[in-house]
Amino acid sequence: MTILKDVAKIAGVNISTVSRALRDSHLVNRELKEKIKKIAGKLNYVPDARAKSLATNIKNTIALVVPYRQFTGGEVYNEMIRGIYEKVEEELRIAIILTSFERDNHSFFRIIDENRLDGAIIIGDTYSDEDIKMISGILFPVILLHQKVDSPASNIVNIYSDNREGIRLMTEHLIKKRNRKNLLYVGGGERYKSNQERTAGFLKEVKREKIKYKVLNAAYERGAGSGYDLIQDLFQKGDFNYDGIVCSSDDLAIGIIRFLLEKDRGFYQKISITGYDNKANSSYIYPALTTVDHQPYQIGRASAEILLNWIYNKKKPVKKSYVFIPTLVIRESCGK
Repeated sequence: MTILKDVAKIAGVNISTVSRALRDSHLVNRELKEKIKKIAGKLNYVPDARAKSLATNIKNTIALVVPYRQFTGGEVYNEMIRGIYEKVEEELRIAIILTSFERDNHSFFRIIDENRLDGAIIIGDTYSDEDIKMISGILFPVILLHQKVDSPASNIVNIYSDNREGIRLMTEHLIKKRNRKNLLYVGGGERYKSNQERTAGFLKEVKREKIKYKVLNAAYERGAGSGYDLIQDLFQKGDFNYDGIVCSSDDLAIGIIRFLLEKDRGFYQKISITGYDNKANSSYIYPALTTVDHQPYQIGRASAEILLNWIYNKKKPVKKSYVFIPTLVIRESCGK
């Protein structure tokens, strides 16, 4: 049986381009589109799920659910979503409805009531216990992406990065490899479950190593500006004697670095600054930011692959939770 990969190989393009061409996407020029369609025709390529759907209750539609309609997500969530879309595009046959978790006439729950979905990927890390209970009552397969959940229900597969271990590894690096003795942790507040996990990972390590520490929270939403203001306030109060600062996001770390550069351009020889996320700009600032990479693109892509296999290939996931282990990215900002 001919598959999408066969068409892509003969056409000399990637699978995503074939998928777009066969859906008449404007992103593929006319000549290439016609070439791909001719090759598909010669190979008798037919998307298998469309044929199957005539004899089954398959809708060939999944939902991608964000916490609320005004949700912007930032670079990390955008990378997860890119991974999801690119995997789904390879399959050609599946449509994605982007919706929100809000309870109104345009939400995910309205679409469920209309019986339009085969499954869903719910992304975010601000869902309450009540929200998780509601998700557990959904009758089709669901991937809960990014927020850790204990003992997921039978309809849920939980995919997330181990935020607690990621920040613990970074804290351990500063203590054991950089010999830091007095650490400041800058978090993003209790609203975000990922930040709660990161704070717990930091506390676990500093308490185990019995070193001095302080925990402060800044506003994630304000990004670098929030980090800048927090450190400026500490300096104005004369309350800054730390030799390492562990931040729960790259943006907070970048704001702190900006303030410290204004004070002393060689500060990073004495004070270690670390972020979390490995955003695209983290290697281009001065000094280049030491950070944690938690693989958002790979996590997004894996979530789509597991859901599609679960629904359309009847391959039930062998595990209820899939955990990605973050890795350290060591650069100049953690000092000597």
